[in-house]
Amino acid sequence: MITSEIIEENGGILTLEWNTKVFSGEYTWRQALEKCSKGMFLDKELWRLPTIEELISLIDSEQMDLSEKQLWSRESVVGNYAFARVIGDNKSIVATDKKHFKNVIAVRIN
Repeated sequence: MITSEIIEENGGILTLEWNTKVFSGEYTWRQALEKCSKGMFLDKELWRLPTIEELISLIDSEQMDLSEKQLWSRESVVGNYAFARVIGDNKSIVATDKKHFKNVIAVRIN
């Protein structure tokens, strides 16, 4: 099991548990949402697409090789809901059309 942590605004620590494999293939944003929310991994439920902040915590933890991957976040672009935010292995964040195909990883609160 891979975990990462985020320090919340109130000073608390949120521990995240990651599905340890990036789903094979690439998916549109809608497909990514469905794949995460309907999945059961490690005999656990309540998986979802991560936020950008959560993805950064995973990259910073250096527990997974995410080189050359672009991962969907669950975040739509404010003002243009046809686009969602994607993060690359170097923590570059871009807005991408939700119809494009990107990699997917699922997260849950531990």
